Amino acid sequence: MEYLPERIPNECVETYVKISEYAGREFYRSVAVEVASLNPKRLLDIGTGHGILLSEILKLLRCECVGIDCTRTFFKYFTHYTKGKAYFVVADAYLLPFKNCSFDFVVSTGVLHALRFPERFFEEISRVLVSGGFTLVKDPTPLKMSLDKAKRILSDEEFEIFKTYRDFNIKLFGTEIPWTFEKEDVIEILKSSDTDFNLIKIDKRDGVLTILLRKS
Repeated sequence: MEYLPERIPNECVETYVKISEYAGREFYRSVAVEVASLNPKRLLDIGTGHGILLSEILKLLRCECVGIDCTRTFFKYFTHYTKGKAYFVVADAYLLPFKNCSFDFVVSTGVLHALRFPERFFEEISRVLVSGGFTLVKDPTPLKMSLDKAKRILSDEEFEIFKTYRDFNIKLFGTEIPWTFEKEDVIEILKSSDTDFNLIKIDKRDGVLTILLRKS
């Protein structure tokens, strides 16, 4: 299986943001509710992109929020959605620019399937989490939209980008939602990672993988 690119190309960012707003808002709200139920105080969002997830979390919690993404172009959208209440850092998921034990919660949506080295991803999460801290991984974010709806909300240029991306996924994976790992794959990845996690939950439904871990 070929991996998708590890970052969203700059020319696709605006299209991705619009689709996220229209097709993904309810998803981000549901993830925010899951996060809020564990009452974090200092949270990191890996692959934060536009910051819509953090904007929903900040509606429910008073906590310090940091989002990282390797695509710098997302910054202006991140600032818009979070209203300056969260920090945006341009960084790589494999080399998080934070000290050990910096956060009590790490969340990530729509990232895991695109990584070439998922073991390193989990190792870095484990490193920056405090003992007893949680990580919630949702993969992939199900940003599905009909062509008719996309045509209404996107410019002609954005619509062509959307069609190209959609057709690519359907041709390569047989679905608009990109492939994701099976539960058994994740268990093997965690076993081969140098981490100290306890697996609390792993589930896969409607093409979305959910992983909840707690650091010992």
